[in-house]
Amino acid sequence: LISYQRADLSGPKESRYILVPVDQPERIRAALESALAIRVVVNKVRSVYIHRNVRIHLDEVAQLGTFLEFEAIVGGEHPPEVCQQRLAQLHQHFAIQAGDLVTGSYADL
Repeated sequence: LISYQRADLSGPKESRYILVPVDQPERIRAALESALAIRVVVNKVRSVYIHRNVRIHLDEVAQLGTFLEFEAIVGGEHPPEVCQQRLAQLHQHFAIQAGDLVTGSYADL
């Protein structure tokens, strides 16, 4: 179970998250459903690749299409300025333009 906190902006942004291992996913789903209404269901298949300290997510999202996301892990030997440089290099490599960026989540789309 992952909870994200990040600004709803296009372009690079800081993202904080809480990752909780779930050993009984069906029970967790039932508990969450009973406590909270389901707003939307997003069906996706994600492939994850690692380049240095950057996670590259390739998502196939049902009814929406294919998306590419870069997630740089900042800290230690990877300060923010180095991460920004690596993200810029990946944007250039994949020919991603500012107009290609998506604001919001798959659920918002």
